[in-house]
Amino acid sequence: MESAAFARVGGMFALVGAGFAARKLGILNRADGAAVLRFGVKFTLPAVLLLTFSAPGGALSGGLSPQTLAMAGAAVLYAAITVVAARAALKGRASREKATLYGVLLGVNVSNFSYPFVRAIWGDAGIKAAAVFDVPNALVTFGLVYALYTQCLARPQYAALRKHGDGGLYDGQWVDSAKGGGAPVGGAPPYHKHGSGVYAYPNSARYEGEWRQNTKHGHGVY
Repeated sequence: MESAAFARVGGMFALVGAGFAARKLGILNRADGAAVLRFGVKFTLPAVLLLTFSAPGGALSGGLSPQTLAMAGAAVLYAAITVVAARAALKGRASREKATLYGVLLGVNVSNFSYPFVRAIWGDAGIKAAAVFDVPNALVTFGLVYALYTQCLARPQYAALRKHGDGGLYDGQWVDSAKGGGAPVGGAPPYHKHGSGVYAYPNSARYEGEWRQNTKHGHGVY
């Protein structure tokens, strides 16, 4: 039985290697991968979950064991802890930086890649356990994370502060000066250029680099 599982896992790695080789040889490109990923997320993954839960012994037939249900509870607990921890750790960060870090830190979106390996090793029982864990995780990854990301980028200082009074245009990270330890400069709103960003001057000059409290600070190119 172990040899059969190893053979199935070896077949999975062979498929991964074939895809990597096709990418290197130019047979497939990034757009092909993106198209397959969209198809997998929108069609293949929901179909796998539906078949898993509707099969005898699945959730829809009332056949999940307490141990399997505990995995769903663990997924919910993990999601709650990471969301609370991320909000606390990212408090006071620039909105764009916070949005990006929310997308990186929250959720475990590995099911499309992991399901074939799980089934190769543990069979249908493994798929059932993985699916029970993945449903709450998917709600966090595709629902809550997207909502937090959109909320961060929709904050008014981004649209309102891109254009300066001198006609220059800034595209980058900001910090609330009331939280970041600085006073407003020249009557400007209480947000300072802070982090990485690009400032286009009215005379067509540009500075791309690091900022700290509205001044150039660190590495950059003018």
